[in-house]
Amino acid sequence: MRRSWPSALCRATVRELPAQEWIRDTRTGKPMQEQWVFAGSVFWTDPSDGKEYYQADGGDLICLSNFPTAMLDLPIESSQSNESLLFDAFDGRVPPRGTAVEIILSPAPPAAK
Repeated sequence: MRRSWPSALCRATVRELPAQEWIRDTRTGKPMQEQWVFAGSVFWTDPSDGKEYYQADGGDLICLSNFPTAMLDLPIESSQSNESLLFDAFDGRVPPRGTAVEIILSPAPPAAK
């Protein structure tokens, strides 16, 4: 996963970096090393009207903590508890609130044999 956004110095310049560069591993203070994996999420049928809902649409699309409803999750145990979070935002690396950011999802390169 990568993301892109306009440079603060020149709006015509678009910066693109791996999403992990914005996420700090609280154990090491370094960028997150883990890659997201497709977890798939789940479908739920509302018993009152029979409508089916994709649970990741509720906000658990790309997660840093393990949620059963996540579409993309980390392949490690990562707590949902605020007291035990493994990751947080990297201060000074995340663009200001309100900056338009494009998330680019692409398959990982094949593993080396």
